[in-house]
Amino acid sequence: HQRGVVEAALNRTAAAVESFQHAVRLAPGNVEALYLLARCLIRLGRPDEAERFLTKALQIDPGHLGAGQLSGDLAYDRKDFRLALERYRRLDYSEIADEKLIERVARCEMEAGAPSVAADLLGRRKRLSISGLLTLGRSLGRLGDWHMARRFLERLELSRATPEYRYYLGAACAADGQEQKAEKLLQALFDDADWGQRARTQLGHLRLRQGRYQEAEELYQSAGSDGHVNSSCVDLGRVSLLKGDPVRAQKHFQRALDQTGSADETTACAIEQSARFGLALAETQLGAPSRLTELTGDPELSPYAYEALADKAYEERRYVEAVALYEKAIAHRSSVPTSILARIATGCLHLNRYRQALPHLVELARRRREDVALRHNLALCRYRIGRDHFRNGRWDGARLEWDRAARLLETLEAEQASSVRACEAEAFYRTAEKLVLSEDEDNWQRAGELFEQGAVDFPDDPRWHFGAGLAWARTGDFERSADCFSRANQRKAGNVGFLLGQALSLQETGDGRHSRELLTPLLERPDTGPKDPLEQRLVVAARFAMIVSYVRDQDWRKAADALEPLLEHPLIRSSRRIGPVDIAQALVAYRALAGQRDRAREVADRYLKGQGAIGDLLIGLVQADSGDYEGAARTLGAVYARQKDPQICKVLVSCLLAAAAAKIREEELDDADRLVQQALRYNPTCHDAKRLATALSFGRQMGDLDLSQLDAAIARCREMVQSGGSAQAERTLAVLMHRRAFRMEEKRRTAEKAWSDCIAFWKDHILERASFWTQLAEEYNAGKSRREQVKPEDMQRWQKELPGEFASDHSVLARYYVENRDQEGVKRHLRLIWQWAPDYEPDTDFWAELFKMLDSRIANFLERLLGDMANGETREAVSTILGYYWTGQAAEHNAVAVQGFESAIQLVERAQSLYGEAGVIAVRDQIKEKLLECLREARRARDLIGKARRLAPNESEISERYDTFRSNCSTIESICRQFGIV
Repeated sequence: HQRGVVEAALNRTAAAVESFQHAVRLAPGNVEALYLLARCLIRLGRPDEAERFLTKALQIDPGHLGAGQLSGDLAYDRKDFRLALERYRRLDYSEIADEKLIERVARCEMEAGAPSVAADLLGRRKRLSISGLLTLGRSLGRLGDWHMARRFLERLELSRATPEYRYYLGAACAADGQEQKAEKLLQALFDDADWGQRARTQLGHLRLRQGRYQEAEELYQSAGSDGHVNSSCVDLGRVSLLKGDPVRAQKHFQRALDQTGSADETTACAIEQSARFGLALAETQLGAPSRLTELTGDPELSPYAYEALADKAYEERRYVEAVALYEKAIAHRSSVPTSILARIATGCLHLNRYRQALPHLVELARRRREDVALRHNLALCRYRIGRDHFRNGRWDGARLEWDRAARLLETLEAEQASSVRACEAEAFYRTAEKLVLSEDEDNWQRAGELFEQGAVDFPDDPRWHFGAGLAWARTGDFERSADCFSRANQRKAGNVGFLLGQALSLQETGDGRHSRELLTPLLERPDTGPKDPLEQRLVVAARFAMIVSYVRDQDWRKAADALEPLLEHPLIRSSRRIGPVDIAQALVAYRALAGQRDRAREVADRYLKGQGAIGDLLIGLVQADSGDYEGAARTLGAVYARQKDPQICKVLVSCLLAAAAAKIREEELDDADRLVQQALRYNPTCHDAKRLATALSFGRQMGDLDLSQLDAAIARCREMVQSGGSAQAERTLAVLMHRRAFRMEEKRRTAEKAWSDCIAFWKDHILERASFWTQLAEEYNAGKSRREQVKPEDMQRWQKELPGEFASDHSVLARYYVENRDQEGVKRHLRLIWQWAPDYEPDTDFWAELFKMLDSRIANFLERLLGDMANGETREAVSTILGYYWTGQAAEHNAVAVQGFESAIQLVERAQSLYGEAGVIAVRDQIKEKLLECLREARRARDLIGKARRLAPNESEISERYDTFRSNCSTIESICRQFGIV
């Protein structure tokens, strides 16, 4: 085997054959030796022997690429394209780099009935040989794309073309409408021994398409026999059919059938099928269509039979039947003739089946790019499909089809294209309109973008700007919507809808003044007669918008003035949703809020049908809603005097109690007590009034107690609790203990123990004991109606909020001590804050006041308190502030150290410059004293900045200073060691 390889490399092919044959005898399964032996035999011109060894090699190893390719090449040379393709398909087409091999594979695919694969393989190649171009052209022709086939074939200079190449170029030119060029090419081949007969036949086909039947018949007759069978009989039969002589056509087709026995199997089959089909056509013309109908069941001839039947139906204008038959004719064809596509498309257009016609017209337009009539029909089809979409509310589909129709017409009929563009714009607008009216927020954003695009394309049409304004308003982008409405108003000034949209958008942005400036001219327009109903409604809407603007600014007087004209407005009087009574009620409320009670009552008397009490009641409710509880109580008291309604009494009592609560907050206890007593006169059984009266009495008594009396009261309560008292008794004891601690604070007496006892009692007996809250709820709810009873969730909320309330009290006291510069008081109440509520977070003002008096003692105290702070944010904030405080302290010590160090260095330099080393020795003690002081300050700065970094490890400024201060300390320590300071 190795000797054969060497001999083959030295071109001693005969010797190599002997060596490989000996290797194969020694090792019959050596596939490589079989393959190399076959290659050498081919070199010696012995392909048959080579094929035998290649077949054996492929039997042993079917995947051997070299043997497969070589066997394929041999089959290709014999024009056995199917066998060659079988061998080539073992290869990966995408990895083939050999251009010649690619062209061979493509030729085999084409000959095997896969012209699309061949066209794909060759169409991507930048360079092709003559045979490659020929294969590509023939493949495209078989696919029906004669235009591209001709263009590829014309790439080769005619002087280099073979007769075969010229023949197929002529056929492509004939099929693509280049008839003169086709005639010249084919006539030039008449005398060629191999291609003369085919050229005459092809030119006969051209004459046939031209309707020159006599010339076509002469050419077919002169063509003689094509190969071994006289296929011209079929062509002559076709001419006879076209000339209207079916009898003669029958004879030609029958003669062709009789001669098929002398041909090879493939050719005979083709001739037989053509003859059978022609014979069926001839009989059909003679009135016997049964044979043609029978052919619809033939797998090979059924497409042509259906086509013939469809042609007959089409010519008789039976378009429904024709289209159905044509569809069957093309169902299983890899390529469809242009004539069939044209007839299907035309039939569908006649039947108004535009969707069915569209794909056929698209394919025709691809094949006949320069056909103006075809482009017109395609544009018409797309226009009608778009219109169907538009009528059914499919705006996107309509817009897409009309855009394509307009593109087709732009170079043909500019006026028609402009009309279609107008239709497209309308569909575009309807698309955006549909999106903006949907309930999907994502659609609103998309609608805004579409309207904005339309505003760019049609800048003078205000509706695009108006639509964009609506879309952006729905998304909440009111600044953008106001701008869009403004642009719409600029293009059509005075439009009520545009002005209203802009005004409402401005209101939402908080620009009420500008909004009212836009609305005022609308409301001041003179009434010049009948108006559009929509415009009337928009004017009323504009007035409501003006009222809303005044209400937002709490300008009640102007809101009432703007609302009053609507009382007699015809739209309001005829409306079923908002009537004069509704307007009157709102107007009464606005007049009441503006302090115009008399005018409010006048409106109520007139428009609320004499129900004065209702008007006063409404005024009272409005006063209560605005926070004027005492005024509301006076108004409702007058109503209750006339109408003893329990519900009015209930609201009246609630207003009196709310007014009393306001007086308590203002520490006007006498006025509060007066209001509570008044509430009790209206409803002596009101539990809330009783409790508030009791609380006021208790508060006054507690305010008058001194410390000794408080101690006695605490002792009595403690006895009650120990003897099995109620939850109310426990709460009273806790309140007294809390009051005593506060009194001790006021008297400047030591309150540490009082506060400790107070907090311990509250936590052990109240805050952390669930049974207390259960018992308290039972005692509180006893004897009350379900509506008056406290709910469990309210009890839980009170239990949760109480520690924070106590902590808030201590933050107030701590702030008091801060203002009075009492550090001990500050420290005491800071500790108490987080003993009550570890997660309490004081407000910003508290910290601001505290850190104004921050010093080392308070800082250290706060640092110890960090562990008691459960609120992570509070703990982190305090740690950060303490870190910056200690950083400031460290900076002061560092500045002293640096200044002293620089002074010591200057002393050394001055002594050295004056007296040399002796001078330095003389002032050494002085230098050491300065350096020692520097070292103490530097180390103090280092320790403090270290504390600051531990407290605030994430602060970059503190970290930078930490590195700087430590470096300074290290430098000073190094210098100190040089001077003997340890």
